[in-house]
Amino acid sequence: MPRKGENIRKRKDGRWEARYENLYTIDLICHGVPSPKFFKKYLEFQNKQTDGKIIYYNFRSKDKRGWGTQYLLKTKTKTKTKTKTLSLDRYGKHFMKGDCYRESCYQCEYANIHRVGDLTIGDFWGIGKSHPDFYSEKGVSSVFVNTEKGRRLFDSIKDEAWVINATLEEAMVKQGNLVHPTKRPLERDTFYRDINCGDFIDNLNVGLQLKDRVKSIMPRNLVRILKQIK
Repeated sequence: MPRKGENIRKRKDGRWEARYENLYTIDLICHGVPSPKFFKKYLEFQNKQTDGKIIYYNFRSKDKRGWGTQYLLKTKTKTKTKTKTLSLDRYGKHFMKGDCYRESCYQCEYANIHRVGDLTIGDFWGIGKSHPDFYSEKGVSSVFVNTEKGRRLFDSIKDEAWVINATLEEAMVKQGNLVHPTKRPLERDTFYRDINCGDFIDNLNVGLQLKDRVKSIMPRNLVRILKQIK
């Protein structure tokens, strides 16, 4: 709630907001955030695996397989790159699984359809099934208009993009965090127990992950077709 004395107003949903006509707020559909220390240790591990210091890390690379969950890593040699599906990576697997998030993420009061921003944005996972003709390998975003200010902002920019209407139900199919926070796995109890050990990343197991390994070598167009007919 804004400090006492500020020009504030109460919204229909009971929340308080500052009355700044030129301020537009945008919130994200988020499923959780791991510890920064975990990512730092992961980069140190990657440095040991490459011949040069890492200078670039893209958590959502589209270079090889289009929109999806692949990372791209580059070293200072500028000739060595590494791309891998997140679920087959020591860091990515746990990010996708959700057993390494901050404790507050599992109790997030914003992970529901009652959003606090003027606009809400996020990946439109599953659009290949609900709107196959609109699917793009470059990615498709969901945009939710929550307030009149958000409507004015969206109307001012929508001519600069390709836009179609979709239902909330369609967007929720692959976005569980529009309904509830990520469920806290039991593994979270012990995940960070050895975070200060030098071999913490080395001891993280990816496992067989047979399904994801097969998908990673299949032509991406075939993967897309299989997703549509599920």
